[in-house]
Amino acid sequence: MAKSTNPTPSARERLAALLAEHGEVASSVQLTAKSPKALAVDVRGIGGLKLPLTAAQTKKLRGLGRPARFGKGEETLVDAGVRDTWEIPRDLVDVRWVDGLDAELGLVREELGLPTGSRLTAELHSVLLYDEGQFFLPHQDSEKDDAMVATLVVTLPSAHTGGELIVHHRGEATRYRGFPDRVALVAFYADCRHEVLPVRSGSRVTITYNLLLQGGRGERPGVSSSVRELLDEHFRTSSTPRWPGDVREPPEHLAFLLDHEYSQRGLSWDRLKGADASAATALRDAAAEQGDYEAVLALGEIHERWDAWDEDPYRYYPAPDDDEGRFDENGYYLNDLIEAEHRFVLNDPSFPAGAIDLDESEVCSVTPTSAMPADSSEYEGYLGNYGNTLDRWYRRAAVVIWPREQTFVVRARSSPVWALDTLIAGRDPDVARELAPYWEGSVRSHGGDAPLLGKALEAALALDDAGLATMLLSPFTIERLGAAHMPVLAELAARHGATWSRGILDSWFGETMRRWYSPGSSREGWIGGLPELLAHLPAGERVLRQELTQRSWDSLAAMIASDLRVPQRSVRHRQLGDLGMAFGAVVRAAASLRTQTLSRSIVKRCLSYGDSFSACLMPALRDAVDRAPGQDWEPAFLDLGTAEASRLRTRLEMPERAAGDWSIGLPDGCDCELCGQLAAFLADPEQLRKDWPLAKDRRGHVHARIDAAELPVTHETRRSGRPFVLVLVKTQRLFDDERLERARDADDLGWLGRQGMG
Repeated sequence: MAKSTNPTPSARERLAALLAEHGEVASSVQLTAKSPKALAVDVRGIGGLKLPLTAAQTKKLRGLGRPARFGKGEETLVDAGVRDTWEIPRDLVDVRWVDGLDAELGLVREELGLPTGSRLTAELHSVLLYDEGQFFLPHQDSEKDDAMVATLVVTLPSAHTGGELIVHHRGEATRYRGFPDRVALVAFYADCRHEVLPVRSGSRVTITYNLLLQGGRGERPGVSSSVRELLDEHFRTSSTPRWPGDVREPPEHLAFLLDHEYSQRGLSWDRLKGADASAATALRDAAAEQGDYEAVLALGEIHERWDAWDEDPYRYYPAPDDDEGRFDENGYYLNDLIEAEHRFVLNDPSFPAGAIDLDESEVCSVTPTSAMPADSSEYEGYLGNYGNTLDRWYRRAAVVIWPREQTFVVRARSSPVWALDTLIAGRDPDVARELAPYWEGSVRSHGGDAPLLGKALEAALALDDAGLATMLLSPFTIERLGAAHMPVLAELAARHGATWSRGILDSWFGETMRRWYSPGSSREGWIGGLPELLAHLPAGERVLRQELTQRSWDSLAAMIASDLRVPQRSVRHRQLGDLGMAFGAVVRAAASLRTQTLSRSIVKRCLSYGDSFSACLMPALRDAVDRAPGQDWEPAFLDLGTAEASRLRTRLEMPERAAGDWSIGLPDGCDCELCGQLAAFLADPEQLRKDWPLAKDRRGHVHARIDAAELPVTHETRRSGRPFVLVLVKTQRLFDDERLERARDADDLGWLGRQGMG
């Protein structure tokens, strides 16, 4: 939670403080057995171990050991640089507690703040031996069972030094040592990072257990009424404006972030850990007090973007404990929080699968997210206009609370598909109106969900209301429209009229430039399938057919015009070539209309384009032949192909460049004095080289002009004298490129001639 600039703490901040005070419990605890005889350990091949262990016994144990493994993601590895210890095979070891472990585990449950009425059981995991110099770097135990909440490490008494167990949690480190004459038991939550320091002398032998939790609820009376008051205040008080004129409504949710880590399967009310259990129970009890709030556990994905500094030795840093900032675990200095995004997946089977996004003003915690190690981070250094930012991503569990009357909206925001299914089944306009304030944001968050547009069309048809249909459909983009949607869209268009249809298409087409979503879903890719899409419209549907074709052409024409302005020739031709399939599709779609008005408009506009348009037109013409070999040309294709053949013939009739002609034209773009000198050098048919003393910024301008135009000229700086000398040299690529271009033109002209256009 970002630091508040409001001098009066908000309700959520006071709630976090109350729950912090209420839930103070340990994350790790150490006990000792009554005597070494409380534990009996038999090892096959050695017999019963006598405690305290002797050097002779540890030597025999070492003979049975193998290098211990550790988990990393999906892998199980052996790496002595990470974990250097011996593991005794479990099937060789029999461990018995003479009086059982129930009393000790009961104390562990109380000290760790686990729910009242719950019970811990211990499941043997491993037997380990650390010799002199051996260690285990900081790591976190995986939860081997859904019920696993903690790890128990039993250190057998032996004469050794070093090998301390260090348990880390919430920025604090607790050190535990073994004893030469007593059995030591250390229990800690499974999500706590921990490490074993190198053994300095002797041998350290441990037995580890997985601690499983069954039953019980965390109950600490006396705070429910105070929590309830703060909940009420939170939901009735408008959030603090972030800038002048910012109008804020009262928050719709409250997410209290938990401090421990949980998997999706392990997150449940009866398996919460430590202070999380008491805080979550207090929240749930307060929410249920009068039945007007809903409380659900959730898993959150949090993204924070910080103004940050890297480790620059020449930059002054405030002290790490300065109130204005701090160093993170990777050494970056966190200065100001720029923005934070919070997305939560409700971990409750009664709610549809999906995520809800919450504002920062709806989130609170005992431990700020920024004080925790990030699951991943990415630093962006200074880039001129922006930079020096550190993006940090975290996963945190939470209790999410909202007024019960908002439950439908919460469900709908987490799963728009579920909301649409509800509308289709209920056909209730009032329910649809509940969605209106949130619907656009939900579609933008879940717009990639494959069935979403189809469901929205079905819901719009079921509701039979033009305004609600507009509300449901307008947030989508045209790239989501597929063949399966066309019959329902046509029915809606017939029901609500041409004006309504045009309004929907205005929203769907929106920006006319390229839009990239995912592979295969670009604007030009969608236009490339237009004729096949139109084939799924009813035969009598004219408005949608004409509007979809016209808008597709408008969108494509804007992309073509943009690409024609690209200064780099290779980039310009590549991008225009990428539009060839879409251009051919628009021409075919226009030809299928009853009127030739659009086809004539397309031809007229394309004839005004320069030679570069060949990069788009020729792929379209070749594709048209591949699709319908032997058929007559559509008039638009015929006109364009004939004009293209004329252009090609004119270019080929021009004489080839003479062997000694090194003249190069500089494209328009700048008329400064430097560019005038550059143009003069390039235009000189005999001058191949220019040595040009220039200051750094002037050299940079010349470099940029040559690179932007992709001229066949090398440009390197000779770093001698003052100023340095920019050396320009014309290259053989001038001749090679022109030969290749003439060969392509000849091939294209020959192909057009064979198609009856030459």
